[in-house]
This record gives sequence, structure tokens and C-alpha cells, in this order.
Amino acid sequence: MISSASGKVNRRARGKHRLRRHLRLTRSLTISDTATLSGGDDPTGTITFKLFGPNNNDCSGTPASTSASTVVGNGSYQSGAYTVTQPGTYRWVVDYSGDDNNKPAGPTTCGDNTETVTITPANPTLTTKASGLVRRRRIATRPRGHRRLQAARVRTGRAAQPTFDTATLSGGLAATGTITFKLYGPDTDCSGSPAFTSTKNVKGDGTYNSDPFTPTVAGTYRWVATYSGDPLNNPVGPTACGDPNETVTISKAHTTI
Repeated sequence: MISSASGKVNRRARGKHRLRRHLRLTRSLTISDTATLSGGDDPTGTITFKLFGPNNNDCSGTPASTSASTVVGNGSYQSGAYTVTQPGTYRWVVDYSGDDNNKPAGPTTCGDNTETVTITPANPTLTTKASGLVRRRRIATRPRGHRRLQAARVRTGRAAQPTFDTATLSGGLAATGTITFKLYGPDTDCSGSPAFTSTKNVKGDGTYNSDPFTPTVAGTYRWVATYSGDPLNNPVGPTACGDPNETVTISKAHTTI
């Protein structure tokens, strides 16, 4: 609280994101500040909000954002909303201009706990599923020395039919960057050069499809997907090689004569 003979300013950063409590912030991507003017004699003038950061410890130089509210009496006034694009610590500084009947108040202290917002990158998740019919195929196993058939769910397709991969990004913070899809095969692990690569630009959480690939050789193909990350989102992936949802078995066509 800043006080003067004719008025005082209380400051409170908006949202549950003070002192590193920023859960609400990571969902909204915007921060703002509230100033309450009290004790004034029918005050006029302006309240100016300045935001410094990220990581400007002494609130010096040019602020990242400046906004002003016109004062019409005592009460609460809101800054403009600032859209965060970089992680780090942001600090609000507020002052009241005063008028003919009221002395100025502020600026408030740089680094005040209630005026400090810490932004950390989000940790999104990436789930994937390849195209193709899911069939149950009997495979032989030998549990405890006995041979038996066990049902396994496999994704199947036929040569000359296209396959593609679908990735769903969730939990991001206005995510940008790219998702890269790589297809390995036939019948290889996910090392060396992929048989096919497709990259898609990311615009927020959602579902993204790779470009289609048409195999020309029968066998087992394995998709792997990776999200690049951006300043506000950590990278994700690559997904596991051989994930059943990402494995497609291409069979030979059944010909007749």
C-alpha cells in the first residue's frame, strides 16, 4: 500500500498467479493489474500501470506494457490486459497522477509480492493413433512351456492403400511450433532414415493429421511423432517406437487366377 496525505493506492495482481501461483494464468495467457484508489477528495487524473519483464529485476528501462485508466472518484481501476509470449517473472508498477485537490501516489514498489507474476512453460501431452483397421490376429506364445494361441490387436492395411498418423496435443499454452511425423519400415525399428516424414504447424491444442503415405511393399510400419515446443511450451516426444496404436501391418493383396 502506498499512501499520501490525500490518498492511497492498494495494488493486487489479478488471478491466482502471485508468488508463483499461476495455474489460472497458464490457461488464459493474459495478465492484468487492479489498483484501488481511496481517501481521495473527489479525485480525477489517471492511474498508470507499467509492466516490466520478463526477468527485469529492477523495473528499469522500457516497460513491456503501459496502460492508463482515467480516475473518476475513489474506487478500483483495471489495467489493460497483457498477452504473455515469453516465460519469466513479470512485475507491475502503478502510480496515481494526482490532481488539483489530491496529491500523487506511487509509484508502487518494484517486486512487491502481490505485483509479481511468474510464468513457467507448460508441459503439454501428445497422444497418437495411426490409420488402419484394427483386427484380432492369433499369434503363438509359449507361457510356461506350453504352446497356445493368443489374440493380439493389430492395425492392418493393404499395399497401395494410404496410411496416415493422427496426433492430439493437449495441455498446451497457446501452443505454436510443429508436430513432425516419421514413418519407419517395412519391418525395421525406428532408427536410421524414415520411409516418410510429414511436418504440420501447430496452432493451439487440437488434433493434427500427417500427410498420407502409400506403401509399395508389404510389412510392418511404425509411426513416431514429436512436438517441437515453443517459448511457452516444453517439447514432447518422440512417441514410443512400436506403440500398438502407431503400428500398421501392410499385407499383400489376395490375388486370384
